[in-house]
Amino acid sequence: TWSENEFELNKTYAFDTVAFSSWLTELREVILEDTMKKIESGS
Repeated sequence: TWSENEFELNKTYAFDTVAFSSWLTELREVILEDTMKKIESGS
């Protein structure tokens, strides 16, 4: 179970950590997209 702030934090989590790599940044974007779909569907 996530608290409300975790939903918001997940939108920016790790982007600073992967900024050195365009490949990792793209992967993080794909992961975020998948996460947002799951949040929206209630999964």
